[in-house]
Amino acid sequence: MPDMTPSDGSGQPRLDGLILWSMERHWGRIGDVGDWGKCRVSIGLRPKLRGLNCRQPERSRKRCIILDTGLIIVSRPTPKIEWFRSTFAVLEKRVPPPHCVKNNPGYNYRYEEKTIQQAILQKTARYISGLQAAELLLKNRFLQELGALQRTLDEFQEDVIFLTLGYMFGFEKLHEDYLQAFWAEESEMSVSTNRYQTPRKKIRAYISRIANNGTAASREIEVASYLARSFSGYVHGASPHIMDMFDPPSKGFKLNGISDPNLVEDHSSDFENYWFRGTIVMVHFARSVEDQKSMNEIMLVHNQLAPHYH
Repeated sequence: MPDMTPSDGSGQPRLDGLILWSMERHWGRIGDVGDWGKCRVSIGLRPKLRGLNCRQPERSRKRCIILDTGLIIVSRPTPKIEWFRSTFAVLEKRVPPPHCVKNNPGYNYRYEEKTIQQAILQKTARYISGLQAAELLLKNRFLQELGALQRTLDEFQEDVIFLTLGYMFGFEKLHEDYLQAFWAEESEMSVSTNRYQTPRKKIRAYISRIANNGTAASREIEVASYLARSFSGYVHGASPHIMDMFDPPSKGFKLNGISDPNLVEDHSSDFENYWFRGTIVMVHFARSVEDQKSMNEIMLVHNQLAPHYH
């Protein structure tokens, strides 16, 4: 279990290389709910909040309180974004860099070798960038757009695992087809041709098969597919999802962020998981470049966080 003892006198619980989302992270007030913001805090942190004007919300998950300050406090620790950036920088150095090449109508940077590690690096870069973009959407309560971005983060994680397992256990035609489409330039496709996408169900089935010693677990695949369909409503704009934007008091749609504090709480709680899953992405990146030292360090962070997410 992580050490929850504050490293200084600030009252902010810290971990080695990690920090809890605590009162230093300002989220501002949430919607038209007066002076109250939504916050979450663990039982272990409650004593440190004594003296603050707070109360239990009407709808509580036993780890959520509301503070006058309008700050969101999360009970589960998450890696600092600086940790992701610094770890990525170390692993990036183990991958051949891109070069400036002629690419009609001009010049662009491209990976000439097109190795599996270069593909994994790019997917990991998008995951880390996506985490930061998603956090901005959550801060400003754009929950529909957050849901759409979470769908891409799910797929980036699957891609990194899929490619790393292929590197470790041997490529199959599925990997070859995936990479051919991944590296393809737009100029290489005709006007009437869409970019080929390896079916998600095949990628999930492969991951499940490797993880279960050669037998794909249908239940695992079904759950992953169900979660993807849930977020598809945000990507494609399904009516049940869009109706979350409707604001009964004003009898109209909220176009500048959703103010319902319960929805904000739900999305905020779910988004915490993506910081934890990011450690899984990072450890697979480290495996693909065979950096044992970095992999051990990442696994240490992962194992510190794991008890809070299972």
